Amino acid sequence: MMIVYKGKKQKILDAVEYVNDLFEEDEFWDAVSDKISFDYSVFSAAKIAEFMREKEESVEVKLYRPRWPKHRKTNAYTDLNHPNILFYNSKKLWRGVGKIVNTIVHEYVHSVDFTEDGSRRVDYGHGNQSNSGKGSSAPYWIGDLAERFFESENAEAPIIESISIDSSDIVEE
Repeated sequence: MMIVYKGKKQKILDAVEYVNDLFEEDEFWDAVSDKISFDYSVFSAAKIAEFMREKEESVEVKLYRPRWPKHRKTNAYTDLNHPNILFYNSKKLWRGVGKIVNTIVHEYVHSVDFTEDGSRRVDYGHGNQSNSGKGSSAPYWIGDLAERFFESENAEAPIIESISIDSSDIVEE
């Protein structure tokens, strides 16, 4: 399994590199398998994790520009006719790397669903295109998990802009 991006957008490059590294981590796959089940799924979480880990074909990230106003809100999509291409909305490059990681993993779940279980039907999707109430579906939950891993590994220390010192607190020894 591998995500490929041949472009030059640094955020996508960083997100793809992170996802590929994450997919090498047993801790990530254990967390997916520990979920037990997902909404909108006929497969267990462990089986979906297995399908994801065993996917042999690479998935390529390609940028697209939405032509219709109704598609401008879409972050990315995977098409059943091109299951190993993840189309990422070029108008969404303002998003942080963690959110892009989330989207890439979300769409990777769809790619795996289209290719790895011997069926081209959707077996672990999220119903319609609304994201409301979909947090326990495989694409949303696994994408969110990947983002949480990213955020926990990339948390920055708080910046202290100034410190005030009361001179009465200074004691010379």
